[in-house]
Amino acid sequence: MLANLAVTLVLFSAFAEDAPIDESTATLVSHRKKVTVEVFQPAASGVHPAIIVLHGLGGIGDDPKSALRERARELARSGYFAVVPHLFDRTGTKFNNPYRNRDFFQAWTETVRDTVTYAASRPKVDRRRIGLLGFSLGAYVALSEAMFDPRISAVVEYSGALLDELAEQLERMPPTLIIHGDSDRSVPITEARKLAELFTARQVPFELAIYKGAGHGLSGEDGKDAWQRTLAFFEKHVRGAG
Repeated sequence: MLANLAVTLVLFSAFAEDAPIDESTATLVSHRKKVTVEVFQPAASGVHPAIIVLHGLGGIGDDPKSALRERARELARSGYFAVVPHLFDRTGTKFNNPYRNRDFFQAWTETVRDTVTYAASRPKVDRRRIGLLGFSLGAYVALSEAMFDPRISAVVEYSGALLDELAEQLERMPPTLIIHGDSDRSVPITEARKLAELFTARQVPFELAIYKGAGHGLSGEDGKDAWQRTLAFFEKHVRGAG
């Protein structure tokens, strides 16, 4: 099992270094609001699985080489059609106030649903294979959308949680990878453990990766390990879905 995983990751690394990609921006309409989406896709012809990449509380930012955009590029080089929606376009904010998250949450979830519809309509996307990748606030939104949207094949969530009122409603969830640092002061590690207990009770397939001493963001070897786990999880549950 470990040998097979190692081979998969080596193949992905080799492919990711060399594969050319195309980048573009587009606009979708989500409940009468215009939302910018950034698209990162393999330059190669053919149909590809899609990953919707969801930003955290700080938004996407203006840096073309931001960490979020670099992750989307890596996904594209690994053969995925990656889409980054500007969630705050929907709510008219640039940097969101955490105390108002509840006010905006439904709008962001609706926007993710509309982004999935947008991705599924692209000619280079295999609409049977769509995953969600969320960081912090984006992880909350990803989990909330995935439990209601049967089009989602898998979720990878970094440092997120599921709102308590939604946890009570949980009936289904696609395979989920939970990634969390045990020293996270923004979203305590107890949230990841609660999610694992809930998934176990509801028979949701999941994997849990906890990084000792890590805070809200992963870096260094922890970050590399988490990303390798992310690619392997999507390879199995998104590219391998159906």
